[in-house]
Amino acid sequence: MAKQTVAGISGVLGGLISTGPSAAPAERPVSVEHRAERHVERPAPSANVAAVAGPREPRAKPSARRGRPPGRLTGSAPHKAKVTLRVDATLMDDYREWSWSERCQLGELVERALANYRRLRA
Repeated sequence: MAKQTVAGISGVLGGLISTGPSAAPAERPVSVEHRAERHVERPAPSANVAAVAGPREPRAKPSARRGRPPGRLTGSAPHKAKVTLRVDATLMDDYREWSWSERCQLGELVERALANYRRLRA
């Protein structure tokens, strides 16, 4: 007895939901038949390719640098205090334009200004 494949709801339930015993299941669409014929068995994966190539020598992996950049000593910088400043808006606009090219932090400018003021007062 040949195995017959049925597709769709009408193919599976065609005899159960029909009104009469003469009702036959619907014919299979052509596209389903073509898909079944095109089904190609893929070969099973062969043995591990690395095992066929032979053992590999372990490579030296460079480790990532950890910690602070070399050349800087911890604790050598003076202790700094966090402060809040109110500065004129036009000065801040000028600073933003200038600091973009100079890559200078606002705190560094304040330190320079205060050091210069201290030097002039002494």
